[in-house]
Amino acid sequence: MNRELLERANNLRRSNQNLLADEIYDQLLSNEPNNDELIFNKALNIIHSDPRKAIRLFEKVLEINPNVNAVFGNIATLAVDNNLFDLAIPIFDNAISSNPNNLDLVYQRATLIGNQGDYISAIIDFYNVVDSSTLVYDSELFQQHQISKDIEVSKVHLRMQTQDKTVNRPIPNENEIKQIKIKEYEYPLPISNSSTKNYYIDFGKHMGLS
Repeated sequence: MNRELLERANNLRRSNQNLLADEIYDQLLSNEPNNDELIFNKALNIIHSDPRKAIRLFEKVLEINPNVNAVFGNIATLAVDNNLFDLAIPIFDNAISSNPNNLDLVYQRATLIGNQGDYISAIIDFYNVVDSSTLVYDSELFQQHQISKDIEVSKVHLRMQTQDKTVNRPIPNENEIKQIKIKEYEYPLPISNSSTKNYYIDFGKHMGLS
């Protein structure tokens, strides 16, 4: 690969001369269409002009070289900034299926899912990260970690999303409550005032709700 030409394109990109940079990237890619470094830099060059195509290029980088971890942060940022969750989340799903123990990927997917509005799934993913890390053994560390704040925000949004909705289902009895009790109530949260507490109702007509 022509390193001098690549550096020229990168300098043009950094100085926001994206059209000129793109011409050079395409010239280089015509000779090496599967060069993950070239594809990565071309994707960076078009993140503002064509974010959807940029995500597709980042995805191609992963297909060629799954170990380019910098790709995931760029995909997540593009998804949040441009509402492209439909493209980004499946990419994380595929990566996690191949690397189920990569907690960073699970964490990033949870933030994407939460930004998309699926707060229950986000909370479940956040707790999967907690359960698989040292945070599960240290409540003080958990409260200091960003993930506890992410969980708290997701719960607040979930409460706001559901507080005005009628739940049309049979009221569970006490034994059913014990079986379906969600794990989230076992974790402490950083609580500054009563409005951020999570209440678990185990009696009356609202039994089983929070």
